[in-house]
Amino acid sequence: MTIGSDHGGEMRNYPPLLDVAGVADMLSLSMEETRRLIGEGWIDHAGVKGRQIFHRDRVIEWLKSQRVNPNEM
Repeated sequence: MTIGSDHGGEMRNYPPLLDVAGVADMLSLSMEETRRLIGEGWIDHAGVKGRQIFHRDRVIEWLKSQRVNPNEM
């Protein structure tokens, strides 16, 4: 799945499973902001041996659900 862009403006490919750093990169957020969203229960994840694992497609679904209508701003 291709989403986001790196500093060169090219689209990036993300693997199906991500760690916190991968989610932060994909969403162009800081690690702190990403951890806050996770801690507040906004982003779905699984705990595996003390690590937080994220399904890329679920993160994308969550992101799409956060769309704001520009007319409501």
